[in-house]
Amino acid sequence: MIRAENRPSSPAEWRRAGDLVAGVVARAFMVPTVELRAPSRSRQPVAYARQAALYLLHVVFGGTYQEAGSALGRERTTVAYACSLIEDDRDEAKFDHKMSHLEEWIERLWSVEQLRMLRRVKLKQEARAAA
Repeated sequence: MIRAENRPSSPAEWRRAGDLVAGVVARAFMVPTVELRAPSRSRQPVAYARQAALYLLHVVFGGTYQEAGSALGRERTTVAYACSLIEDDRDEAKFDHKMSHLEEWIERLWSVEQLRMLRRVKLKQEARAAA
């Protein structure tokens, strides 16, 4: 789980987290990212990948169902259902292993994203100071 001080704290940061998770999950489940983020209901493989993404947003980032849902444009009740479904499916060892790896990747990628954001802020501050 992401440490509290590194968790998304604004709607914009939750959207960035959603983009990151959607990209990772789309590759892992071999579905198009655009379909994963689509507002409408989707065919089963895409719907399942979206449920996994919602679960990962909730678990890895430690947010509420509302926050996790907002990252992918879904309602909190949808996130609750997704979390219940994915938790049940994690009883199967192979799937649990896959989800554990995805959790690790998302944590690492979020750390890199946070460093990029800090660098951008620092560069902006330096540019202002030089002006």
